[in-house]
Amino acid sequence: MTAALKASEKMNNKLNSVVLLESESTLGGRVQSDRTEDGFILDRGFAVFIEEYPSSKEILDYDALKLAKFDPAALIRINNQDSLCRIADPLRQPQHLVTTLFTRVGRTMDKIRLVKLLLT
Repeated sequence: MTAALKASEKMNNKLNSVVLLESESTLGGRVQSDRTEDGFILDRGFAVFIEEYPSSKEILDYDALKLAKFDPAALIRINNQDSLCRIADPLRQPQHLVTTLFTRVGRTMDKIRLVKLLLT
């Protein structure tokens, strides 16, 4: 999205008129957030934002955006159950290893493979 905004800004300086079109019904490209009827915000897609991108530094106000780091983890809701299951990266968050291994998310074999990985 930043690239499209920057390109339109440069073209606008040369042409005095630019129309920026989006093929989807919402803005954001491959990264979107949807709000469910019960108030959850579901993020889809994946993006890593590197603060050192020169064009981003030039056109974005980082302080106004209030950028924050997120834990390498997720809360997952399963089949209309009220509780959320937490899964985390046990290499970066070893304190969540037990929770991750015993969550209802994932197959038993995958969890065994995870333990083997951690022991090597």
